[in-house]
Amino acid sequence: MRLRMMSLVFAAAVPLSAPVWAAGEIQAGDITFTGTVVGLPCLIETNSEHLTVSFDQIGLRDLYAGADNGTKANAKDFTIKLVDCSPAVSQGVTVTFTGDSDPELAQFLAIKAADSGAGESASGIAIGIIEADDGALIPLGQASKSQVINGLTADLNYKAYVRGTPSALQDRSITTGNFTATANFELTYQ
Repeated sequence: MRLRMMSLVFAAAVPLSAPVWAAGEIQAGDITFTGTVVGLPCLIETNSEHLTVSFDQIGLRDLYAGADNGTKANAKDFTIKLVDCSPAVSQGVTVTFTGDSDPELAQFLAIKAADSGAGESASGIAIGIIEADDGALIPLGQASKSQVINGLTADLNYKAYVRGTPSALQDRSITTGNFTATANFELTYQ
């Protein structure tokens, strides 16, 4: 019986001594923390991330007449809405529009041929983007006028219009049909 007791005491003592043997060993590693601090005082409202501006139907006579008197009769409004703004971070914003420029009107957006199933494609026209308040052209790749951020939301209002290219106006060769164009926009906060 005594022998049994001793073996139980010995068996119970062995597991307790194992951590003591490992306690003197040291393991090490490192942690790298990364990140970026950004100055985004506003978020772009979800519905403003991918806008569509529909010109509907534009008459040839309006394009030719607009060239003579400089009107932008077919101009369509569009708004980039900003939400969750913090004027403490930034009080102004500009917008830069980019895209494929027209070969004759480098400050204007080039149109693309319509999809093959959409019928004939228009040609001889380009799209200009202008300030909503004064109609000043915003050339592709250049910043718009700064707009003030003074609340939780901000509406950045612009207009787009279609005009004939110089050669198509001179030759009276604007063709009718469907067209599409894509512009990207970038916000710069001040």
